[in-house]
Amino acid sequence: MAIRVRQATESDASLWVDLAKQCLGSDYPDRRLYDLQWAAAQLAEAAGGETWLAEEDGDCRTSISFLPPLDARHNTVASLG
Repeated sequence: MAIRVRQATESDASLWVDLAKQCLGSDYPDRRLYDLQWAAAQLAEAAGGETWLAEEDGDCRTSISFLPPLDARHNTVASLG
């Protein structure tokens, strides 16, 4: 099946958390990473960034996030995560 690239939404939290577990394991120091509610909030449009997923057969294969600067007055460059 073809890979589909699309913008993530709050409903993709479980896909994103599963990908994080595959890449980082289950012992990442910041435990919020595994919290579905936290992940959904990060993927929400109101969070201020964008996350894109590459999905194949219902599995998230990779993601990239465009993160706005914490203080746009002093740093106008966004980050990729």
